Amino acid sequence: MIQDIYPHTLQNEFIPSLTAQGDDLVLNYALKSALVKVEDGRVTFPKVSQISAPNLTYAFSIDQERFFLSLDTLKLEEFALQPLANLRSVKPDPYRFAIMSGYHLYTWYTRNKFCGRCSHPMLHHPKLRAMECPECKNISFPRIDPAVIVGVVDRDRILVTKYAGRDYKGLALIAGFCEFAETVEETVKREVKEEVGLKVSQVKYFASQPWGKDSNLLLGFFAQAESNQLTDFDHQELSSAQWITREDLPQDKEHASLTAHMIEHFRLYGSPFT
Repeated sequence: MIQDIYPHTLQNEFIPSLTAQGDDLVLNYALKSALVKVEDGRVTFPKVSQISAPNLTYAFSIDQERFFLSLDTLKLEEFALQPLANLRSVKPDPYRFAIMSGYHLYTWYTRNKFCGRCSHPMLHHPKLRAMECPECKNISFPRIDPAVIVGVVDRDRILVTKYAGRDYKGLALIAGFCEFAETVEETVKREVKEEVGLKVSQVKYFASQPWGKDSNLLLGFFAQAESNQLTDFDHQELSSAQWITREDLPQDKEHASLTAHMIEHFRLYGSPFT
């Protein structure tokens, strides 16, 4: 998956005292796009020495490379805004993870310029990765939305869907956000019932993924369908929903997303309930 960057390591501790140096890398975004250069499938970031924007915030490090976030609008001759959806398979792997993780921070910073309690302009907290209101002392930490991805299975078949009204047209699994006062297991059962009208049991956790593009923490589950009678689905959310056997599933070599990883796992190993 996109966060699997071993043997490289992410250090996401916030260090407010760090000052950007010339060779440090700059993360810059606009309109769900990142300012990068892509050549032969490999991505390059601007360096601090190439920009004039002084307002840089330390984001994280991968190994010894430090990434700083610029909230200004940058224009550089060698770089262009590339849609995040087009950067899911670029190399090297640590850089595509940096792009998605940096976007998570970018979204949070841009949405917390003003206090949600008293509307006063927010300031960077002197010690924490947080925004603090100097007027009412309200503190805002990076927002992380929990959501579930569900592989509904029936013996050697898995329920795959396609989204309605989204740019992504590939195979998907049932997914949705956790609601107030709801466990993730309850979210799994509710989302499956709402989207395809099925009841599920034996909810089994599989894996998780930080998905910075949407500021989510995705929690993947497999669940056993109590009935295989798929009579209807939510046409506002989905354009299709169907059972597919293991042998008919296409092979996925990228494994960038948790969804793709789960579908490929089922293709290779089958139901976790048999």
